[in-house]
Amino acid sequence: MHDTEGAWEGVLDLVQDPTYVSWQYSLRSTDGHIAQHVKAKDVAWHAGNWYVNATSIGLEHEGFLASPDSWYTEAMYRSSARLVTYLAKKYGIPLDRQHILGHDTVPGPTAATVPGMHTDPGPYWDWRHYFELLGRPFRATAGKNAGVVTILPHYSANRPVYTDCTAKGEPCAAHGSSAVRLYSDHDENSALITDAGLGTVRRRA
Repeated sequence: MHDTEGAWEGVLDLVQDPTYVSWQYSLRSTDGHIAQHVKAKDVAWHAGNWYVNATSIGLEHEGFLASPDSWYTEAMYRSSARLVTYLAKKYGIPLDRQHILGHDTVPGPTAATVPGMHTDPGPYWDWRHYFELLGRPFRATAGKNAGVVTILPHYSANRPVYTDCTAKGEPCAAHGSSAVRLYSDHDENSALITDAGLGTVRRRA
């Protein structure tokens, strides 16, 4: 799952450029229209990781991650969910967060490439809503004494502060988010978990 960080016409120009990367599908923001560029069974170059490219199908969603209200429309969410539901059934892909990935959760192939990996579709992509549209709403699956915790933030009420949307170091406008902060202890006064590859805080959606 990607966003294009560009508008529709420019995206179509890019995907036809043989010197540029490729992906299987683009989805238009205004109406959810789907354009296919590469057959789903063929490898496209979209994830920045060869293994992920070789075993995945890339969907680019028109828009900019810093402007979700303008670009991440309900029409696009619904069209994307229908497409993913179809592809999952056809190719036996489990409808869970271990198999339906954002570009921002694709690992770098080497430690040196991690800082250059992408951040789309970003913290403002509503994963909880998306999985409801897939017919697989998030729910706790572990038992009472298991070592697994399910965190289900309410998208509109969960508003962690992010920076760099409009200018480096400047806070982004307050907005609902599907991502959460990971702390090293039980409260927000604890140190944040750092990413070994980035050496900085890593959010997890």
